[in-house]
Amino acid sequence: MAPLDTARGTPAVVGSEHDQRVSLRTANGSLRLSGDQAALVGRASGADVMVAGHRNGNTFEVTSFEVRAVDGIAATDGTLAVEGDQLVIVTADGKRHNVAHAPPDLKKKSGARVWLTGDLSKGPVSYGIIKE
Repeated sequence: MAPLDTARGTPAVVGSEHDQRVSLRTANGSLRLSGDQAALVGRASGADVMVAGHRNGNTFEVTSFEVRAVDGIAATDGTLAVEGDQLVIVTADGKRHNVAHAPPDLKKKSGARVWLTGDLSKGPVSYGIIKE
């Protein structure tokens, strides 16, 4: 199996209502994202993301990705879980991070993949839902 390519940049959903696609603006230009994960990357429009997959010219087939920062603030990307009365976010590497002072709406999203910004021990500054 060929090693994975990576690219870092800012995703955007472009095109018309009937022909939408996701692109990634990188330091070296723009890539058209494809694959099952591309639409999820599009849900992080405007964020700083790292994608992994296979590049073919200006097309990048995404097999995985991570939200790295939003509005210049470092982000934690993972799946929410409720343990007792504590909300945690579990990152792709299996690390668990307690989320202090979580907004009530966020506590209802157990099992969702989200990004959270800020010092999670003090509470998230902002958040976004990647996949319910």
